[in-house]
Amino acid sequence: RYFNVLVIEPLAAHYEKLLSGKSFDEVVEFYLELVERNIPKGAKLFGFTGFSFGGEIAYHLALKWNRISGEKPVVIMGDTYLKRTVPGEQVEQLTSESFGSALEKFMISEGLSMDEILYMANLMRRLDATYKDVGPYDGPVVYINAQKGQKQEEIEDKLELLNELVPKAEVIDLPDQDHGSIFLVPGLEDLYLDIYARFYEDFNCF
Repeated sequence: RYFNVLVIEPLAAHYEKLLSGKSFDEVVEFYLELVERNIPKGAKLFGFTGFSFGGEIAYHLALKWNRISGEKPVVIMGDTYLKRTVPGEQVEQLTSESFGSALEKFMISEGLSMDEILYMANLMRRLDATYKDVGPYDGPVVYINAQKGQKQEEIEDKLELLNELVPKAEVIDLPDQDHGSIFLVPGLEDLYLDIYARFYEDFNCF
């Protein structure tokens, strides 16, 4: 069997050029159109995978794909914070000072400059404040839960909405990995390949 794999670079790399001023849902619709244009006629869609903010995009793509096709693609989210829009929420721009000690941690774990990290963080905050058509999903969902350097209440906070929307989601805890290392550390690719292989066996049942 053959697969077409569509890889989308991090949103921050093309947002200003292709999506400037768009809301969260408009960004998702843009990606959905890319998928629809590139999937072969008659083919089934296996799943969506995303890390961090990309996991939230993946979840919303699965929701919309399910609504238009009836299919239930696999969703794999890497340490994602699912969030609802907070009506009237004021978006405060982060600076190197307001970001605090977490900035250096992000710079080290993700290999990015201070300006790159601040741009990404502020872009995500702006999009989080726009409308999100979020809802429950009863397709297969796997959540990669990085725990290193996080307090228990922080872990519970990031899983709160996931547990509400997808109570049967499979959560894989990685106590020795942090938010950045779950997709940068060599050797973890076997974990993701195992997840894909496991769901591939039941692919025809979706």
